[in-house]
Amino acid sequence: MAAEPRVFEEYEVGETYHTRGRTVTHSDIRMWIGATDGTHPNHVNSEYTADHPVFDDIVAPGVYTLGLADAFCAKTVSRPAAYGMNYGHDNVRYLAPVYVGDTVSGSVTITETESKDDTWGLLTLDVELTNQNDETVLVEDHKMLIAKSVAAVEEREE
Repeated sequence: MAAEPRVFEEYEVGETYHTRGRTVTHSDIRMWIGATDGTHPNHVNSEYTADHPVFDDIVAPGVYTLGLADAFCAKTVSRPAAYGMNYGHDNVRYLAPVYVGDTVSGSVTITETESKDDTWGLLTLDVELTNQNDETVLVEDHKMLIAKSVAAVEEREE
C-alpha cells in the first residue's frame, strides 16, 4: 500500500536527506546550452578554458548545477508531499567548478518551517552539493511551499 502524501505539519526542522549521485556528462551541458543559448566559452570551448586562470576544462553552467539542487529537493522533499512546489532560491553560491565526469550529490536539511496562510507552509532547506571528492560545489537556502492538506488546496481550485 502506498504511503499517504505528507503535509506541511509533518515536516520537521532537522530532517536531513542525502541524495544519490548524478554524473554530469558533456551531453548534459550541451542540452542545457541548447535550451538556454548560454554559449559562454567556459561551457563550450576547451581551448578557452585551457588558458583560463580558474578552470581546467569545460565547466557546467552554474545554473545547471542549481538545477541539480532543485531536482534533489524535489525528489527528497516535495515529491512525497501532497502538493509541493519551488518557491525560490536564496544565498546561492557556486564554490567550485563542476566538470564533465564529476558526480554531484546533495545534502538537504530542513532548517525552518513557517506558516504562509491556511493552505500553504514554507520550508527553508539548507542545500549543499558536493562532488565525488567531497568538495562543496554549491550551497543555497532553498524555499519550498508545501500544502497543509490535500483538501485545502482542492477547495481553493473550486
